Amino acid sequence: ILAFEISRRMGMPYTPYCRPVEVILNGEYKGCYQLCDQIEVNENRINITEMEKEDITQPNLSGGYHIEIDSYAWSEASYFVSNKGIPVTIKSPDEDDIVKQQRDYITTYFNNFERAVFADNFTDGNNGYRKYLNIESFLRYVLIEELCGNPDELWSIHLTKERNSDKLNVALVWDFDIAFDNERRAYPTDRFDDFLFTTQVNVASETVRQIASRIVKEDAAACEQMTHLWKRARLEQGINVESLLEYIDKTVLLLNEAQALNFMRWKILDQMVHENPQAAGSYEGEVEVLKNFISKRVPKMDILVGE
Repeated sequence: ILAFEISRRMGMPYTPYCRPVEVILNGEYKGCYQLCDQIEVNENRINITEMEKEDITQPNLSGGYHIEIDSYAWSEASYFVSNKGIPVTIKSPDEDDIVKQQRDYITTYFNNFERAVFADNFTDGNNGYRKYLNIESFLRYVLIEELCGNPDELWSIHLTKERNSDKLNVALVWDFDIAFDNERRAYPTDRFDDFLFTTQVNVASETVRQIASRIVKEDAAACEQMTHLWKRARLEQGINVESLLEYIDKTVLLLNEAQALNFMRWKILDQMVHENPQAAGSYEGEVEVLKNFISKRVPKMDILVGE
């Protein structure tokens, strides 16, 4: 919920709607959960052109596509592996509707992007990787993921390519279960003096880490643009410690009654769950962990990105 709020404030074009709910199934109380949008191509979600099987010539062949750099691509029905080993799931058109011409087109396009990132002229504004990537969408994505301290930043990345567009766009943020200092291998996040994605945590492939590094750390124009986006977010979009802590406090109040019942049903507050590095022992203690993380991470981002 907090990560999605940060996404909205950072100006992502689509942030999945979500809200906390209590679930009762067949008369049995199941606890408190986060209910949110299903990720799908829809004018109110991922708003791109839905392709038909007949779209096999230009300009219709150019889009729209929804793909995901996906560590679990091999378990999906429709996927490809890039020339440098990046696993990519083709989400739309789905496996029942996509035809060979469409699969070949988006595979070739992604490989062209990948090749451009590793070319000697990769920073060239016209012929480098910017020819294939909406750089602002990627930089916003990195800022959100880094602010949230998400070790899955490069584990899964949703991309779109719209019809008659020359660029891939990062479509949304997703999957924050081990963010906010909730992963033992990356804990504590602020012990790193560089971006989290540079550390030995979760990546779909090392090529993805190399791509992120090429863009964020080796392209001076991208670095400058990222600093500009961060400054604007800090000054105009509510990305500051005081405002984010206020949002956390409001959400705590919203969840107060539900959390009490949830932790009567699931007695896990003093247990290590999945990759947790610590167990605070109480709901209030876990809230403080989150607030302490935000209080430290925002100023650390100022250092990493540049004020």
